[in-house]
Amino acid sequence: MDEIQEAIRTETDERKRAKLEKKLAKLAKFLSKAKIVAVPKKERKKIEFTEGEVLAPGEKKRVEKLEGQFNPLQVENGWFSWWESQGFFTPEYQQKKNNGQVFTIVLPPPNVTGSLHIGHAMMSAIEDVLVRMKRMQGYKTLFLPGTDHAGIATQVVVEKCLAKEGVSRQDLGRDKFLERVWAWKEAYGHQIVSQFRRLGTSLDFTREKFTMDPELSAAVTEAFVQFYEQGLIYRGSRLVNWCAKIQTTLSDLEVDYAEVQPFEKIKTDGGEYAFGRLFTVRYEIEKEGKIQGSVEVSTTRPETIFGDAALCANPSDERYTAFAGSFAVNPLTNKRIPFVLDEAAEIGFGTGVLKITPAHDLVDFAVGEKHGLETVSVLDENNRMTVGPFKGELRFEAREKTAALLKDLGRLVREEGHEGRVPLCSRTGEVVEPRVLPQWWMRCEGLAKQALEASETGNLEIVPEEMKKTWSAWLSGIRDWCLSRQLWWGHRIPAYTANNKWYVARSREEAEKQAGCPVVQEEDVLDTWFSSGLWPFATLGWPNQTEDIKTHYPTTLLETGKDIIFFWVARMVMMGLALTGTLPFKTVLMHSIVRDARGEKMSKSKGNVIDPVDVISGTTLKSLIERLHSGNLSEEEVKKATKALSEEYPQGIEACGSDALRFSLLASASLGRDVNLSIEKVSSCRRFCNKVWNGAKFALAQQPQESAKASALAASTDRWIESKLSETVETVTSALESYNFMKAATEIQQFWVGDFCDFYLEMFKGRKDAAGVATLRKVARTYMVLAHPLLPFLTEEIYQAMKHQWSGTDPKKEKGLEVEPKPEVDWAESITVEGYPEPGPRHKDSEAIEGVIELIRGVRSHASALASFQGVEIESSPETLALEESPEMLSRLLATRIEFKTEIKKITDISGKIKFFIAE
Repeated sequence: MDEIQEAIRTETDERKRAKLEKKLAKLAKFLSKAKIVAVPKKERKKIEFTEGEVLAPGEKKRVEKLEGQFNPLQVENGWFSWWESQGFFTPEYQQKKNNGQVFTIVLPPPNVTGSLHIGHAMMSAIEDVLVRMKRMQGYKTLFLPGTDHAGIATQVVVEKCLAKEGVSRQDLGRDKFLERVWAWKEAYGHQIVSQFRRLGTSLDFTREKFTMDPELSAAVTEAFVQFYEQGLIYRGSRLVNWCAKIQTTLSDLEVDYAEVQPFEKIKTDGGEYAFGRLFTVRYEIEKEGKIQGSVEVSTTRPETIFGDAALCANPSDERYTAFAGSFAVNPLTNKRIPFVLDEAAEIGFGTGVLKITPAHDLVDFAVGEKHGLETVSVLDENNRMTVGPFKGELRFEAREKTAALLKDLGRLVREEGHEGRVPLCSRTGEVVEPRVLPQWWMRCEGLAKQALEASETGNLEIVPEEMKKTWSAWLSGIRDWCLSRQLWWGHRIPAYTANNKWYVARSREEAEKQAGCPVVQEEDVLDTWFSSGLWPFATLGWPNQTEDIKTHYPTTLLETGKDIIFFWVARMVMMGLALTGTLPFKTVLMHSIVRDARGEKMSKSKGNVIDPVDVISGTTLKSLIERLHSGNLSEEEVKKATKALSEEYPQGIEACGSDALRFSLLASASLGRDVNLSIEKVSSCRRFCNKVWNGAKFALAQQPQESAKASALAASTDRWIESKLSETVETVTSALESYNFMKAATEIQQFWVGDFCDFYLEMFKGRKDAAGVATLRKVARTYMVLAHPLLPFLTEEIYQAMKHQWSGTDPKKEKGLEVEPKPEVDWAESITVEGYPEPGPRHKDSEAIEGVIELIRGVRSHASALASFQGVEIESSPETLALEESPEMLSRLLATRIEFKTEIKKITDISGKIKFFIAE
């Protein structure tokens, strides 16, 4: 019933939805009449699968027939290596049968920080199902792979590994440290490629890219120089987010905000400190050389009072307008600071007066710039005080001592609990410190307007539609982008200094020519998202006008997770427009975030991260736990994750195969909603694959006999299944074209299980007529081609068996049968390059036939469904119940005539089965 309800929710065709609703109502009515007794759920035994035979790289597996039970490891073995060796995934191969259209996806590059996770498997499934379909439709497709150096993220994980050895990057020095990072990249880059192959992702690995490849590094330099020459890149001292633990600036998007309750403690700076505190401090006001009273100022950061540059009140706050033009006295330094009026001060917050510390707060920095205030930094790069009596103290230790000093001076009015937000580094969890530093910046306002206009005019399609609001809100409030990162791993900024001047150039030689003397290159590297922003065109050869650029740019589609719409998508659009004059892609498709079965975000420390290969090949609980110990988790995190794994996977994870994993992800992919994935869902899809295997085995086993003739009802069921297949082809194709992957998967499964296996094959059993065998083969073969983008390995195995047994022969011509000849079927070298099916013509009597078949199915399915509906037993006879509750169905069935005047004469119950007696 749940499946029917989900089908109703996703169905867009009003006629089909009405039929589903009617079916649901009938089922509910039947269930309400039946006596239902709960049956205890049986524990399923874990199935062990053996690995497939060892094949030489690129060797084609010989498949003559389907033997034994479905074994995903054996079925999937060898196919990807053969596909690659034949060049099926290259645009050059597809040139042979190209329809003149191009379809290009550049893979969002996974970070080389580690192996792929289940979110990457979702990305792979969605992108590959589209690419495979377009390739089969005759498009010249390019699915270009690559990986991202992920500057800050990769440096952090390598430093954690070094820390376990008792070594720091400073101990190694820059060159030796970079050697270690490159070794890490090689190991995990190779693993990522291996995982994509196991997932069946039909990438053209002859074009594989890495963001720090020489040609891509040259593109990064070219882009930086062009932006600088256009006046979009500049160097300036502005407020940045600083993480002392990794000694680098962070973008706003790399800062997470923790909501804190009064006096809540957070671990940072090597200790644990209380946050959620508001301190109210008294400042004396001086005017015309005399103290004219005092004001109270509320702050969460008393330690920064040493860097105060002004006090500020809202110009509409009548309590303080009289102080305009006067001075306040810093209670800790006795320095006179101006009292200014600015809308930045909120009348309702605290006392309504702000202390302005431009060096340590974004709002304060803006006020300081506007009013020409002094910028005094009180903290160094290690978060230690640089001024005052607590010089050298860590910032939060200094906070306590500053509060105590203010109290001793009689200037602390009160301390109280306060709900607030604390900025945390997304990489380390440390509290971020705002600092003013000279950095390289990129102006984004003008570029953002162009990107916004592209989406508003419809030139850039964003799917799902609701993401456009998020897109517009962020672009409308964009700020300049800090490009500098104080890291060693990444693209060094192509800027050089000499004689206190900066020179931006494509090479040192060019810079020295500009300077007229030797130069020193900037030590900082670029934010990793700068190179990622060039990905759609740099991977195709930009700035050179390569054949790939001419053919495949702009790309067709960008498919990615909705969580990086700002990090990456917006920057690609802005940089693509600025550097190439065109949008880098026509459509942005954002998939949902994959969560665990409980709906929780996946995290290694929680023990709920799923490695796709573990689901494909299976693994033991012991192996899962051992992997935790080899990672970068703390002892506490390992303990917590071990407990979670032991509870979730006490027997380990059984092998489900790549196709089952892919199909389960596609069947769950609802745009706009996060996906909760459980191993049980994947196991269920493996059982569906088994159903496909067994149905195909049945079809392969059927041979025609010369003397066999088809009854009129049999001929009608043939026309019915052909019409159903045609309808399924149309529905699945439309669903994939509109990115409704859930609907496509549902239709693929429903046709094979409900229409083909559970009804048509049951009705077919015992038939030997040539026409029937021909229909059976045609339907089974067409289905494999239709399902291939969703089940690539399984359908290739079955296709090759069908090709071996059926190619060159037409069932209607076998054994000299005198029937109307039919053109022989063309077989492709591989199903991956087979022609995609198109809906066939509907038979003129298809509606009448469908009506009768549906009546027959109704009696059969209601009986069987009630007998096994979701783990319950029916005490009364389900057949009797179904017929008693559906007298109109019985009367219609008895009165209905199919083509050739064939009549269903009577229906009776024999040995618990409904039998149909046909009058010829």
